[in-house]
Formats: sequence, C-alpha cells, structure tokens
Amino acid sequence: MTYSYPFIGRWAAIWAHRNMLPHGGKEVILKAMYALLWSVALPLGVPYLLLSGRGLRERLGIWGKGLPAAPLWAHAASMGEVRAASAVVAWLLNFKPGVRVLFTTTSSTGRDLARRRWGCAYLAPLDHPLLVRRVLRNVRPRAVLLTEGELWPGTIREARRTGIPVALINGRISERTFRWYSRFGSIMRRVIGSLDLLCVQSQRDGERFLRLGARPERTFVVGNVKGGEPEGEPLKRNALRSSFGIHPERPVLVAGSTREGEEAVLLEGLEKLWARWPDLLVVLAPRHLERLGEVERLLKEHGVRYVLRSRMEGNLPQVLLVDTMGELTKFYAMADLAFVGGSFVPLGGHNPFEPASLGLPVTFGPHMRQEGWERLCEDGAAVMVHDAVEWAKVASRLLEDPDLRLKMGRKGQEHAARLREAARRTAELLISYGIV
Repeated sequence: MTYSYPFIGRWAAIWAHRNMLPHGGKEVILKAMYALLWSVALPLGVPYLLLSGRGLRERLGIWGKGLPAAPLWAHAASMGEVRAASAVVAWLLNFKPGVRVLFTTTSSTGRDLARRRWGCAYLAPLDHPLLVRRVLRNVRPRAVLLTEGELWPGTIREARRTGIPVALINGRISERTFRWYSRFGSIMRRVIGSLDLLCVQSQRDGERFLRLGARPERTFVVGNVKGGEPEGEPLKRNALRSSFGIHPERPVLVAGSTREGEEAVLLEGLEKLWARWPDLLVVLAPRHLERLGEVERLLKEHGVRYVLRSRMEGNLPQVLLVDTMGELTKFYAMADLAFVGGSFVPLGGHNPFEPASLGLPVTFGPHMRQEGWERLCEDGAAVMVHDAVEWAKVASRLLEDPDLRLKMGRKGQEHAARLREAARRTAELLISYGIV
C-alpha cells in the first residue's frame, strides 16, 4: 500500500466532477480534498506502515538529528530515478563542491542506494501539508529537485510558499499520465506552472509539459541523464588484469548482477563457449551475496572449476565467483564482454549502461526493462538475446571478432557521452537559473 498523488487525485477528481462544480470552485475544492484525503489516509496507513516495518518515522518526516545544513533536497522514486538524480548531483558538485545533499525516495531500495552513494537519505514524507511543512522547517533546503514524474503537489506548493525553488530533472510523462493530468485543468497548470525549471528527456515530454502549464522559458529538452555521471579516472585494462594475475590475451566474460535462475541458463551457454575457448575466464557476480552457497552448489553439479574472489591465488580456473562488494566496475573494465543479469528472469534487468560506458559490448536477456535499453541496442552497443542458445551464438561471435567488440564498445562510449552531456547541461541550467 503506497499513498501517492494519482491515488489521492483520482478520488478528488471523481468527487468534483460528480458534484458538477464550476471551474473556479472546482480548483478550491480539489485542493481542499487533496489535504482532506491525506488526513484520512494517514490514520489508515499508519498501522500498515508500523506493522510492515516500512519506515513509519521517515514517512512522517521524523528524520532525527545530524541533517546537513541548507542541503540540496533531491527526491527520486526508486533506484532508477536515484541513478538519474545522482548523475545531475555529481555534476553539480563538480561545479559547486560545497553543496550538501539530502536524498529522499519512495522505496526502501532507492533510499539504500542513495544512502550508499550520498550518505544522507530517507524515505520521503507523505505529501500532507503539515508533514511537508515540518520537513521544510527542519531541513531548510536551498532547493528541491524532483526527478522524472515525481510531481508532489503538497511538496511543491509548500516549498514555493516558503520561497524555496523547485525544479524537475530528467522529466518525462507518458501518454497515459498526460491524459490523466489533463483532466485536472487549472490545478495541474498551477502545480506544473509553479516549477522554476523543467529539464526533460525528449521533445514529446517537453510538449506535454507545456500543454499542462509549464512555462516555455523555463522548459528545456536536454535528454536522458541516467548514467551520465562525470567520468572518473580511466581504469587501465592491462593494469587491472595484472593485479588479478590474468594474462592480457585471456578472454574474459563478466556476468554481472545475476539473479536466481540465471546461472543455470548461463552455464548452458557457457558449456558451448568453453568447448571453443577452453581458457575463457568467466567472472560471475551474483546480485545478492546470500545466494553464494546456492551458486557454488550449481557450479559443482556442472563440474565447473571455480574460485572465490576472496580466496583467489595463482592461475584462475574457469570461473571467478565474486563474493565481495563494490568491485563489479573493475571487473567490467578488464573484460572483453558483459552479460547484465536480472534479464533472463522477469525482474527488469540491472544496469547495462555501466559496462557499455566502459567500452564493453553488452548482452542481456529478454526481460531487460531498464529505461533506455532500446536506444543502447539501436546504437549498436548491446544485444538482447532470448535463451541460452542465442546468447552462446552472440557471445561466440563477439569473442572471435575483436573488431566487432571494438565497434560495439565505441558505440557504448558514445552513448555514455550523450548521457553525460545531458546531465552536465542539466546541472548548468540549475546553476544559471539560480536554483542551486
């Protein structure tokens, strides 16, 4: 049970239309109904949040002490939106290193990701005016950044009422959401028209926001920013291989963030690859380390020689099983080919942009749903496969053709450069318009 603006707005709209309110009265009543329905939802939702352990205190805006002074408040729904917001924030810190950051999310997984990346992150307060006022009073943010489609009327109204600028970054709006918002008429024009800046992903998104009341002089099409963080120090392939005792010419395939059920599919394809390339090293990095025992049993059942990353020494066998955290980027950087997990099972896939940005040809399964994956394929940087047999054929072709690997890798880096440019421009607009 998640209380969200569409949920509240739907009931407010039905009430208003059924009572055939005149245009001006409708807006007043919708605002009142929004606050009233949150007041009804709070006592109904508190027992659920309390029993489910879903961050009741944080959702009520009780965040404790030690908050950064006058932070930039960045809000994102979940993990994907956190990555988008993080790219823009990273560029902002490049330009303004003294800016402090506080993240909020509507999911615990997004909060945990933001907390690992930025330190200070909480579940967002419910959008009731009293709760939002408490947070604004305690946090005193210098600005509020909302990500993609996170348009919370209570937060926007209370922030603007106290003179705090609000901007939308990586903005997008589907046709369905556009039609729904259009039913609210003047109230949505007030919400969207009060935003100080909108940086949106596409021309279509920009046109929809303009039709909903965005100010043309404050609306910019910059592109998708997800994965557009500034480049760090380049990782040297051969130096990394040397540090792991891997010969420069040994073929290396990284299977990153694999989920339950995927290792069996991969092993079916790997048997064919090992028959052709007996020295192929597979770096297998399960998404969740608590599954290591399960993966080890599977490798033993298939007669696969492996070693744990924490115990590696000397010449590496067929599989290096990663039982450590925070090293996936290094493994991608020294590899020849990547498979991105969560995509052979219906989980939406994990991040294909990181290996692509490092110059790796990328493969993933039919359940990849990370926003932007289609463009990665269209650009020639990635290939979607549907089963183990097809994956083995694609991987085999890439392993035997270094020119094709190089071509796909360059396409991936060009794609990453466009994302970085979008994130950089967003940060520059936030600064030039005085938001940050």
